[in-house]
Amino acid sequence: MGLLSCQNNPADSSNEDEGTYNCEITKDQFQSVDSLVTVMNDLDPWGSDTVLDSIATLNDSIEKRLTNLLQCGAVETLDISSETFDNLYYAQTPDGRIRNFHWYANNGGTWQEMRRIYQYYPKPKQAKTTTVDYFAGATRFFQLKSEEPMYLGMGIDKTCSTCLVEYADLFSFQADTLKIDNVASLESRMGDLISFDFDSTSQTLHYVMIVDDMNEDWAVDKPKQKFKDLNIELGDEYEGYEPDPNSDVVMGSLVFNGKAFVEK
Repeated sequence: MGLLSCQNNPADSSNEDEGTYNCEITKDQFQSVDSLVTVMNDLDPWGSDTVLDSIATLNDSIEKRLTNLLQCGAVETLDISSETFDNLYYAQTPDGRIRNFHWYANNGGTWQEMRRIYQYYPKPKQAKTTTVDYFAGATRFFQLKSEEPMYLGMGIDKTCSTCLVEYADLFSFQADTLKIDNVASLESRMGDLISFDFDSTSQTLHYVMIVDDMNEDWAVDKPKQKFKDLNIELGDEYEGYEPDPNSDVVMGSLVFNGKAFVEK
């Protein structure tokens, strides 16, 4: 897949009315949804058709219950974080105007299906929700330096038993809609994306990736260096993994100019 510049078009908001703070909302309500995700993930997706039907029903129930909870604008007053849940994943922007609740759908395939629901506030105290699919499930957010609120969201999707796509998306508000534009999607075999990080000070997105069969078409015209010439120190997560010293490596940067990311 490589590096892309395209727009991800999320579904229209499923909550057409303004969210209200005149609603009862508790952390326990979200934790009960988390418990439902745990029940669903404990089922064997390779079991009978009846089990598969149960997984599908539970996924629909999780999505419906979450969507109903997120229509309450007072969610932002709750003390919740990624540590609040066991199987329900959570991330939010530094200012709390966008929240991503996501979970593994237990589809049993090597492409792991993730379900995502965003709650966002285009205006103060106006809660909206929307769902998105692949390459838009941010697990960490950065506030960008811009006149209007804009954010960088970064996430990972597992697309086969040894394949990952790590991506960065630009989040903004367009009227009452959450707008998501893909900035970069980098596909590789596990371990071959050496780094993919955002420097908040310079507003620059950097990547270093070993060329492999997943990205060689994208990398064909890119300047390359040999891994052995880069003096890269791999982190603890790479214990037991040592790239071929003669592997080709592609490096690049994209900088945010106040409106969009451009090649540096």
